[in-house]
Amino acid sequence: RFLEHVHEQWDLQTAATLGCLAYGADGTWASVCEEGAMVGHASSSVTIMNLVRLGNKRVTKKYDCVNLREAARKVTRITTGKEPHPKQVLYGARALDVVFGFPLDFVREFDMAKFFGLEPVFRMNTLASAEMIRHRLVNVFGKDEQFTLEIGQKMKDMMLTDLRSGRKEEYMSPVGVAMLFDRSGGKMTEKMSETIAAVKVKSAHHQELIAELREIWNKWDKADEVQGDDRLEFTSFYHGFMAPYFSSYQDDTKQALGALDMDNDGYVDWNEFLVYIKWALNEYPGIGTVQELVDTAFQKGLIPAMRDEKIKKL
Repeated sequence: RFLEHVHEQWDLQTAATLGCLAYGADGTWASVCEEGAMVGHASSSVTIMNLVRLGNKRVTKKYDCVNLREAARKVTRITTGKEPHPKQVLYGARALDVVFGFPLDFVREFDMAKFFGLEPVFRMNTLASAEMIRHRLVNVFGKDEQFTLEIGQKMKDMMLTDLRSGRKEEYMSPVGVAMLFDRSGGKMTEKMSETIAAVKVKSAHHQELIAELREIWNKWDKADEVQGDDRLEFTSFYHGFMAPYFSSYQDDTKQALGALDMDNDGYVDWNEFLVYIKWALNEYPGIGTVQELVDTAFQKGLIPAMRDEKIKKL
């Protein structure tokens, strides 16, 4: 038998491997992931999936190809103690990403996500189509009558506005896509607040800030008729958090609070407020104090959203 084994040097390792197989080599001797001496080698998983992509039926019968991606991810973790690089071909976290607004069949005849039984991830950027953005909303937050092609186009327009004005925002995470939706004229949904509340905050400092903010919340909760229910009456929320940004508690201020009342129950839930808090921490990780956190959440997130809410009700 004649086996080939190619190390990576100038990023031609997979092409060299396929060339050897095309010219008569019987097989390849390699690990399922690219980790190896020097800067790595041509992995068996990428080689096999290239053969599958090119129409080779024998490898699909001989190997459990559907599980190659997960096998390569696990061996990488065992070998390095880390996740594969996000942009690693085939088994990186972003290997299934779909970019641009082309139909999948136009971009490639072989749909890798479908082969592995996974959902493709539509990248949220200025090159995404309205349909891709709508798909991302549905994929993250479930179906909602607000998730239309029209709102998808408005979200794309908002990303382009950010780009031209030099405003850097993150749009892929649940927090990022929800805030983009909100800034583009959508109304935050209860499902959004639930999904974002479940997102874990990894930074110990950010966890401390949220804990301090919760203590302030709990103090104002004592002024409510019903206490310990994870929500504040509009009056309590205004005096506890909004007063520095709104001069008085009048009808227009009550209308603005609708931007926070995502489930329309007449209260501000902790999870609803947390959407904007987590967004502020995600976009501005250098926030140092609770006051700075509240200022950022209101000035860059909540006040624009509240302004939109007031306009809708005119």
